[in-house]
Amino acid sequence: MRDVSRLLLKLAALLLLIGLPYLFVLYQWIKKYDYDYCKATYAANSLIVGDSRTRRGIAPEIMREELGLEGKVLNLAFNGVSSPYGEHYYRLIKKKIARGTQNGLFIVAVNPASIMDYMGESPSHPREGDFRFYKLLFVNLDPNIEYIIRNVSADRSLATELLNRERRKRNNDIFHPDGWVERKPMERPFEKKIDELKATQRRPVRSLYREEYLDKTVAHLQQFGEVVLVRLPIAEEMLAEENKVFPEFNSFTAALAEKHAVPYFDFSKDGAEYKFYDSFHHLDGPSARAFSVKLAERIKESELGSSFSWLPEGK
Repeated sequence: MRDVSRLLLKLAALLLLIGLPYLFVLYQWIKKYDYDYCKATYAANSLIVGDSRTRRGIAPEIMREELGLEGKVLNLAFNGVSSPYGEHYYRLIKKKIARGTQNGLFIVAVNPASIMDYMGESPSHPREGDFRFYKLLFVNLDPNIEYIIRNVSADRSLATELLNRERRKRNNDIFHPDGWVERKPMERPFEKKIDELKATQRRPVRSLYREEYLDKTVAHLQQFGEVVLVRLPIAEEMLAEENKVFPEFNSFTAALAEKHAVPYFDFSKDGAEYKFYDSFHHLDGPSARAFSVKLAERIKESELGSSFSWLPEGK
């Protein structure tokens, strides 16, 4: 029995000697190259939710400064496959609101793809169902050991990642701890045609399931502060594509905004004022900053203006 105990102690010591350094290296790697990790480390008083346009296009730091928001502001957007409105995203959003929040700002970014299904998709097998972030038990810890051990956003082991360093470097991106992924200005955007984008190659269909969850999301967030529905600017060609697949989108969203008595700001026709690094719908860093300022100004000018304690003029 004593020999077994010694063997177990030796095995435990070996695991510690190997496991702790491994976790430390993985933690440093994830913090540096994984732009989803920060979203699993804290709850926030104000949230920005949506897809990759939102993740790239709205800067929490600017919203906080321009609107004088109290507490933490988190951009909780992922992408069109991982964070359309639905049960998975709804449950995560509920977990990410900090306790005691009463005067938060919740920017709910919308576009047709965020409330549509792809042909053949169903609520029982949604496209975001395999996104490992939604399988986390803990989403407000730092360091988040569960996220690190499960290496949520990676498909390969750390050893493979270390041997293939370029895979996660993403030299064109600046990661912010508030969830915003800023794309550095590029001399010229990627040379793509509109029909080469994944967003236009999918076959979207209207989804009562996703429309209902957008409704539920807005209703839930209203318990903790003010909600704003926002449609981000896109290029004219992209807007034409979206109008083809969901011509009633603006009237649907306006009706939803009226139902909940929240503002709906539609910037979709303002694409000519900004630069998109993919030419069509993802804002580059300077344009994202400019748009964030413009969005904050629209909020100030709206009926919500008196809901927040604005910073002194000039700040």
